[in-house]
Order: sequence, then structure tokens, then C-alpha cells
Amino acid sequence: MLGVGVILVSLAACGSGETGERALIEASRACPGRGEAYVEHYTCVGERLVEVIDAHGSEAGVAAMHALILDDPMATTACHQAAHYAGRQYTEVAEIIKVLSAEDGTCDFGLTHGAVEGLYRIEDDGEFYRAITQVCGSMQPGVLRYNCGHGVGHAIAIRERGSIGELVASCGKLEPEDQTGCITAAAMAYTSEKASFAEDVAVEIASIPDKDLADLCESVQGEAASTCWQQIGGMYLGSLRDFPQWGTQTCIRAAEVGYGARCANGYGQALYFQQAKATDISESAIESNFEAATKECLDGALNIDCIVGVSGAAASYWSAEKDSFDGYPDLCGRFEEPVRSACLDPENLWRQNLESLDRG
Repeated sequence: MLGVGVILVSLAACGSGETGERALIEASRACPGRGEAYVEHYTCVGERLVEVIDAHGSEAGVAAMHALILDDPMATTACHQAAHYAGRQYTEVAEIIKVLSAEDGTCDFGLTHGAVEGLYRIEDDGEFYRAITQVCGSMQPGVLRYNCGHGVGHAIAIRERGSIGELVASCGKLEPEDQTGCITAAAMAYTSEKASFAEDVAVEIASIPDKDLADLCESVQGEAASTCWQQIGGMYLGSLRDFPQWGTQTCIRAAEVGYGARCANGYGQALYFQQAKATDISESAIESNFEAATKECLDGALNIDCIVGVSGAAASYWSAEKDSFDGYPDLCGRFEEPVRSACLDPENLWRQNLESLDRG
């Protein structure tokens, strides 16, 4: 399946995982389209990743992705999409579970997102949801299970191509552990007007006016409603820098129905991610972005929950690119109690997630 067409290393002759790592690095350097034809480039790298996995197993594939990032930190985005592409090439539930057995978050969980996203090909609804239950149920609770749900959200968006309200309603049919990640993907689909960020399978989805997003969150119940207020009401609207009042007004409305804290958390995440765009993952960049985002939190309502969201976003940004929290700055030490302890909660959660992946 090498349609893009640059064969650098014959993996049939590979004798070790190190050869697979070298093949993926060489593919990233030599595949056409680097920096220009983005889809062509990550498809080529993804095809090579499939070869590595098929020849040596999923652990070798994950090791090759990790080696690629160490070789070229700027390859992170292409690596995520290449892993998306590779994951979608596996179609059987048992095969997908086996491929994802070595997932450790490398390339920002692209392999999981793509493999689960690929379940959109299952036409029968009952069979589709049974496959989701099997695949996501095989993953460890916490960050792995969350990212499985995120892949489900992409799959649902591709299958249904509906409005954001319909996507959220479908996410609500999942197991509670999978709903949060699913609704996050639905929010991303809405903001990009695409069912998937993998451009080779992207399809347009229907949208609704931004002002009606709060009406949407009021229309769903349970954990799905809580996640909706965080991801759509807070995080998406918080990213609209030309209309910051939408985020704060939405969170005030969320507070009236008991979800103010979740909305403010999502709003804080959006504030951080807006600051972090186009910056590196250095200690100084993390600190400056954190300071700027929390200043905006302190200028608004629900400031503690907003700061918690900023802290979680900073920690997730770090953990997506690093193997440990060594060198992570003391961001929360600038606050007095009870804000300091609240700020530390999401940071500690991300530390635990990273440790659990290392142990796994």
C-alpha cells in the first residue's frame, strides 16, 4: 500500500526494531511534500509506519514514532497525522486492539485516534457501537480511555456528518468513560467544520450559529451535559478571541444551571492554548503563556476554575511532548491557598497519567 511511492528501506529484511525506527526517520526526511503538500507527506510517513507495525509489531511502531520525534521535534504534527493514517488501515476489532496494546501517547495518541476513527466504516449502528465497546473497553482507564473516546467522536462525525447537536447526542449513547473524549472531538469538528483533522478523510459537517451553542448544552443531560459546557460552551467560545464576551457570558449562563465550574475550566484551557500557539515547549514558554492566560482569568468571573483549566492545559501541553515532568516549572506556587491547591490538581493528574503510561 505504498501509493505515494518512496521506498527507502525494505522492511522484509529488517532484523530489529531499530531498523524500523531508522526507516520511519528516513521516510519523514525523504517523503515528498514535507512543508508543502502536507497530506501527501504524512500519508507517505503513515504508510511506512504501517510497514513497521506489520513487520515488527505495535511496540516497534510506537518506538519508531518516538524516535522520529527525537530526531525532529518539528515533526510532531505530521507524526500525529501519520499515526492517524496508520491506525485507520486496521479494520478488524481484534486487530485494532492488538495494534493499540502498546499505545503510550507518542505523537499525541494519533494511533488510537486513527484506529478508532476507522470504525466509521461499519455501517450497522448496533455493530458500530459494539465494536466501540470492545475496543475502548480494552484500554486502561484514564488518559488512554479518554483518547479512545476522542477517536470515537471522529468516527461518529464522519459517519453522521450531522450538526454539532446531533454529534453530541450520539456521544451521549456511549459508556460514560468515553463521552468526554467523544464530545471533545465533536467540538473540534465544529470549530474546523470538518469531521476529522486528518485531511484525507475530512468531510464537512453542518453547523449552527455560535450563539446557539449554549442552547445545545442545555438540551443534553448527565455527564454529556457537563462535558458539553466545558468543551463547547467554554473551550470553543473561549478560543474566539474577537468575541471574548461569548465565553464569559456562556459561563455565567452555565453557572445558572450548575455547570459554571466546568465551563470556566474549558474557558481557561482555551485561554492557555491561544497563548501557546506557535511557541515551543520550553520552561520559559510554559511560564509566560501560563502567566498571560491566568491574568485573563483573574480579570473575569469564576477565576479559580478558570485557573484550574489553564493549569490542566499547560500540563497536557507539556506531557504531549515530554517523557516526564522533569524540568516542569512551579506554576502554581505564585498563588495563595485555596487557589494553589486547586491549580495543582490537574497538574498532578497529568503527572499520574504520564507515570501510568510509563509503567504500562
